[in-house]
Amino acid sequence: MNKNHCEELDNLFNWNKLYPVSIKDIKWALTTAFDIRKGEWNKVWSGDWDKKLPIAEDFVQTSVTKMINENLPFEETELYKYSIKKILAGEYRWGCKTVEEFKTRGEHILKIFNNIKKYGFKTQKELDSIKEYSFKVNNICIDEPGVAIDKDGRYLYHNGNHRLAILRVLDIKTVKIKVNARHKDWVEFLQYVKNISKDIWGEARIYQPVNHIDFNDYECEWSNYRFNIIKENLDKNNKTLLDIGALWGYFASSFEKEGLECTAVENNNSFVYIMDKLKIANDQNFKIFNGNIFSLDNFNHDIVLALNIFHHFLKSEQSFNNLTKFLNNLNMKTMYFQVHRPEEKQMIGAYRNFQSEEFLKYIINNSCLTHYKEIGEELGRKIYKLWKE
Repeated sequence: MNKNHCEELDNLFNWNKLYPVSIKDIKWALTTAFDIRKGEWNKVWSGDWDKKLPIAEDFVQTSVTKMINENLPFEETELYKYSIKKILAGEYRWGCKTVEEFKTRGEHILKIFNNIKKYGFKTQKELDSIKEYSFKVNNICIDEPGVAIDKDGRYLYHNGNHRLAILRVLDIKTVKIKVNARHKDWVEFLQYVKNISKDIWGEARIYQPVNHIDFNDYECEWSNYRFNIIKENLDKNNKTLLDIGALWGYFASSFEKEGLECTAVENNNSFVYIMDKLKIANDQNFKIFNGNIFSLDNFNHDIVLALNIFHHFLKSEQSFNNLTKFLNNLNMKTMYFQVHRPEEKQMIGAYRNFQSEEFLKYIINNSCLTHYKEIGEELGRKIYKLWKE
C-alpha cells in the first residue's frame, strides 16, 4: 500500500463536521484502516490506500453481530482471535497492549450495545452530556464513527466499527459520521463539479440535492420537496421510472432507493459524466441514457417524471411536434409533471406557450393518460399527477 499526503487540498473541508447518513448507504469497510491512523486523519491522500471489502465480510461486523444475536463468547469471535495474534506479535489493538487488557473489550462492546439500545445513537458529545461513556483525549470528546471516502466517492467505514454493527442489529436507520480521510481523485472530481456549478448557478449553488454528504453544504435551487411530494403520491405496484432531463440523477438515485428500476435521460455530456460518477459513488444501478429524449427507444415505463422540462420543447415548431409524437408513443401509468409559468422571459417568442390547464389538456389529448390533479407547488411552479384508469 502507498499513500501520499496532498496537503494543499486539506483546507477545502471542515473535518470536524458530522454528517447524517443512512446506515444502508454504508456498504464498505476500509481494509487498510490501521494504515490510516488518528495522526493521519483530516487529510487528503493519493495512492492505493483505499482498499475495501463489503461490510458483511468485515470480521468486526460479523464478530459483534454474533456476540449479540447468537450469544457467542467474545473469546470465540474472529475479532478476538485475530487481535490476540497481533498483540502477541507486539502490536497495539484498540489501545490494548496485553491479552488481559484486550479481554475487557468484550464487556465494553456489550456496554455500548446496552447504551445504544437504551438511548439510541448518540455522538460522543451527546453521551458526555448525559454522563454516559464517551472517549476523550485532553478532555475533548473524539472517536466519532468515521469513514474514509475513496477515489470513487464511496464511504469506507473504518472507525467505530463496533457501533456500526450494533446499529445494524438494532435496526437504527441513520448515524452521524465524521469523514477522516478523502482520496485525491474524489476531491478533484468535487472541484470539477464546483467549477461547473459556479458557472451555471453561482457560488456554492447547485440545481437540486445530491445523495452524497460532500454536497450537503451547497444551496439548492430546488429542494427535496418535489421528491417527497411525488413519493407521497406514488401508486402501488409500479416498478419502472423514467426521468426526463435528469441532470445529475437525483430522482433516479432517490427512487432507486425506494425500490424502483430507474432510467435517467440527460443530453448534456458534462452532466452525464457527473451523474455516472455519483452513481458509482452510491453503488447504484439505474440506467443512464445520454442523448436527446426523442432518440429514446424504450417507451414502456410505469412512471414518467417531467419536471420543468416540457416547456423547453414549446419554443420551436420542430421540438413541439417531436414532443407530441413522443407523448403519443409513451406507454405509462402515471406522469408527474411540473409546469412552467407562461410569463417567464424565456418563453418570449416561443412557438407555443400554454397556460397550465392548456398544457395539461394537451398532454391528456396526446397520451394514454386520462386524469390529472395538482399535488404541490415549489417556486411558483405547480406539480401535477396525471394517470390513466
